[in-house]
Amino acid sequence: MTRPRFLGALLGLAVLILPASAKPTPAEWKKLESDARNAFAGNNGDDRVKAALAVGGADCLDGVKLLVKLLDTPDQALATAEAARDAYEPEFATALARIVKFAKQGNGQVAVNELELFQKKEKQMSDLNEKVHALSAVPDAIGEALAKTRDPEAVKWLTEEALKDKSWRTRASVGYALGFVPAENALANPALQGALADKDGRVRSAAIEALARRGAKDAAPA
Repeated sequence: MTRPRFLGALLGLAVLILPASAKPTPAEWKKLESDARNAFAGNNGDDRVKAALAVGGADCLDGVKLLVKLLDTPDQALATAEAARDAYEPEFATALARIVKFAKQGNGQVAVNELELFQKKEKQMSDLNEKVHALSAVPDAIGEALAKTRDPEAVKWLTEEALKDKSWRTRASVGYALGFVPAENALANPALQGALADKDGRVRSAAIEALARRGAKDAAPA
């Protein structure tokens, strides 16, 4: 699916600094931007999620530009986490086979030292998986952050620039976000109609979903 599948539980981690419809002052934006860049310079997925949603809550042109830039930037932290998990999987598989073997030999009974050794390896595997999972949720969080965009200037930039981004993921996320733009904004529907001709099917699907969400007249034929 092209629509972000961001876990609802993580949405609760966001702390929106600004009240609804408020625009950040230069000082507030500087702080938001700094926090976001610091979070994305680190490798903590939850911190990135909170930062992205906070930037989305600012609902400003600078904010959507930053979100798109973050979405476009290759995620080295995720690649590293996936590599670490993949590298550890054979060792964990061996440990699992070993504990199963002893359990069969002992009719379900396993020596305490063997059980403790396995539990240690199991926790390490779980920790590696959790890190990958948290970082994998970040692109969807950015998509949710973009869906907060209501500012006319920011919407204009999304339709004219971001929807033409080189990354299919970015174009799909922008298409998804445009489905939530207020009905009175006349830019979203034509931009989404144009996205129906995108070379990537995932982007086209996001555009169709967004048009349907907006109740566009041409959504049914699409």
